[in-house]
Amino acid sequence: MQRVVDEFSANGLLAAIRWAHLSAARTSLANHLPREGYTTNRTRGTSLYELTVERMDRVAQCGAFQPDPSTPEDGRDLLHDGIDPDLPLGDVLLPPGHVIRDDIRGSEGWRFGEWRWLRASFKFGEVSKIRWRGLTKQQVAAQDCVDYPALFPIDENEKLHALFGVDLSQTLVVAQALDSTTQDSQLYIGRPRLNTDSDSSWYWLYDLLGAPPDAGRSGIDRTPTSPVPEAPREVADAPVRLRPAPTTPGKRSTDQG
Repeated sequence: MQRVVDEFSANGLLAAIRWAHLSAARTSLANHLPREGYTTNRTRGTSLYELTVERMDRVAQCGAFQPDPSTPEDGRDLLHDGIDPDLPLGDVLLPPGHVIRDDIRGSEGWRFGEWRWLRASFKFGEVSKIRWRGLTKQQVAAQDCVDYPALFPIDENEKLHALFGVDLSQTLVVAQALDSTTQDSQLYIGRPRLNTDSDSSWYWLYDLLGAPPDAGRSGIDRTPTSPVPEAPREVADAPVRLRPAPTTPGKRSTDQG
């Protein structure tokens, strides 16, 4: 975990992924108000999931927001169009080519160097109980993980590679949740585990919103990355509250979610 967190942090990826989630959550909350009939998590959860793709492409300047090399300044105004002023993009914007889109069989993904990450949603407060139901996520979760006992024979990764035509061995998952009632938000990045037993859904998990993950769950790292406490401590997940924007932004032509 430490190597991934250090590398992502040093290259601005943790801040970019966090921004994409918070910006998408803010827009989802603002566009689906309870007084308009949106009283369950389902619509907001779907909206959050889809908007996160647009926001991640936007902050990474990839996908629909990849600039034309011959005219790199064209369309730069669209990067900031409709963004909540409380969550400006300028501070976290990554240079073009830093992160690229790297989808797997219809599952949206991004790549930085050797690492790829996909997205997942979970029921608020139950990140350790995710069941990897889709074929792609199941195959990613079935990969061998260094420093942990292999769930499958050593040649399993080669079989997965042959099945998908891509190497899944360095694939992570960013998992997010949004509670429409409390407006609390959770966001994690981790190495998924195929939990055919009753154990955790993760080999390791890192809280991108600042608090150490739930140390009471097996397979989840006990200490935060920075600052490191003098001794391990058990702390419950700390939700982050998002306030809806004062006005409801209209749908933008650049939204791809």
